[in-house]
Amino acid sequence: MSGFALSQTTLLLFQLGATALDSQMPDDRGTIPGHGPSQDILNLLLSGSDAGGSSHPRANRVDIPGRLNQHFCLAVAAPEDVQVWETWLEAKDVQILGKVNWPRGGKSVYFADLDGNVGEIASRGIWEHY
Repeated sequence: MSGFALSQTTLLLFQLGATALDSQMPDDRGTIPGHGPSQDILNLLLSGSDAGGSSHPRANRVDIPGRLNQHFCLAVAAPEDVQVWETWLEAKDVQILGKVNWPRGGKSVYFADLDGNVGEIASRGIWEHY
């Protein structure tokens, strides 16, 4: 992974396919749900490469053919705001995929959108600059 601070925004770049599996955070702080292109898209993107094909890691969310399963994050000011959004999402029957309490005091909730992507609502206290 490479991370770049761009003013008040963070750009993270991951190795293609490296985020396919759920990531359990240490100390029972939560789970980051797997995301990334489905196996058929990975096969197209990695054709001619040893990294693709049937030996590539797989997870339920990325196994749906034709899906990019991208991750996007919406920033809020405080951990309490994340809880408000989580409650709102649950009231709308949006599937909650994971939650994380970050070491710097920030909080994230991950959810499924209608296109099969992984959305995140995250508060300040995740990154040094945010």
